[in-house]
Amino acid sequence: YARRRENGPSGRLHRRLGVVDPGELADGEAAGVRADQLPPVRLASAPGGVISAKAAAATGLAQGTPVATGAADTLCTRLGVGRVEAGRLLVYLGTAAWVAVVEGTDEVSGVRASDAGATTATGAALRWVRSLLSSQADPLSYAAMDELAAGAPIGSAGITFLPHLMGERGPEFSPSARGAWQGLTLAHGRGHLVRAVMEGTVFQLRRVLEAGVAPSTRDHAPARALGGIGRSVFWTQMLADATALTAESPREPDAAAPSDA
Repeated sequence: YARRRENGPSGRLHRRLGVVDPGELADGEAAGVRADQLPPVRLASAPGGVISAKAAAATGLAQGTPVATGAADTLCTRLGVGRVEAGRLLVYLGTAAWVAVVEGTDEVSGVRASDAGATTATGAALRWVRSLLSSQADPLSYAAMDELAAGAPIGSAGITFLPHLMGERGPEFSPSARGAWQGLTLAHGRGHLVRAVMEGTVFQLRRVLEAGVAPSTRDHAPARALGGIGRSVFWTQMLADATALTAESPREPDAAAPSDA
């Protein structure tokens, strides 16, 4: 692992010139990656290429159509979240999860917010267990997973799930952390496993919240819940119950895609 910086690699790019911090390049070289092996850094609005013949055949888009470089998912989410007053809490649960406190808004970059912590596997953990419990003959939808989890008791009949399936980012940085189901017996079924994953991920996010966000901020106003969790009323309610947050979801919880477009 390259040494960890507090503001992370994406924070090392100059906002206007797209210049990579020399210290970040030194990290890459220490890991055996040379600067000349990296693609050029461009602004999000700059052309990154064009639709190839192969891509045109696969998508129906016209060959030669310019493709914008685009931006990081977190920044796009904050752009697409709309106007949110300072002091509000943003809670994102997608593949991973992150928490940020709104500092203000900007007409160009959307919400300005300070990072308060992140996890590595939230929606990724649910997608993983879905792949384990599904088959081509019996595909399991996320709505069906909600129903399975709702049929299991609170606490998943004694199962505890540790969601560290890709190491862990918060509250402590631990790349060697590993996930686990604990407390399994022959009496447990699919619903218990799914609910345990949901419970484990929201309680991990509670740890991040308690470590990075002051109680006065958590109680300030309803948190804006973003990402795929917003499509699940059951999981959003579980998040609110586990963290004691009042959470609201916009009509389109996946704010990154439309704002990136």
